[in-house]
Amino acid sequence: MTARLRSARADETGAVSGLTVLLLGLCLLLGALVIDINAIRGQRLRFGDALEQAAVVAAGQIDAHHLAATGEVRLGSQATAVAREYVRLNLRSLRGLIAGSSADDVAKSAQIAVTAPGHVDAIRNRSVTAPTVSIRADVPVRTGLLRLAGLPAIRALPITASATTRN
Repeated sequence: MTARLRSARADETGAVSGLTVLLLGLCLLLGALVIDINAIRGQRLRFGDALEQAAVVAAGQIDAHHLAATGEVRLGSQATAVAREYVRLNLRSLRGLIAGSSADDVAKSAQIAVTAPGHVDAIRNRSVTAPTVSIRADVPVRTGLLRLAGLPAIRALPITASATTRN
């Protein structure tokens, strides 16, 4: 009986070491994936700030002549061009984070909606009560270790931002 116990113990020698190595590798991989996901979330916030700043500047493009004549606030015809230019400039400062594309390309493909009060914002799909500028852009980023989880090496993050003119 004791010989059987000794042989059973001898067969399990090193089993804990092998399991420890396997679990340590799994923990390191999961930790790296968490770090990668948080890095992408941080990039998403930075891109969102860049688009929001562009929307705020564009929402400040009030048609002064219309305001003086009617007392009604509306955005000028240059609001879309201003929004696109500021998207380009703001994303240029983040060019190291954009993968496989340039800030100019992202700005050119960005969707920009200038919406008058009482109309539906085409990007956010909501009715607005004041002049609003909304921007949506797909910004490509590198996924790093998330490629191991099956995601492509470069993935486009959809970013949406908007700003409303105060009356």
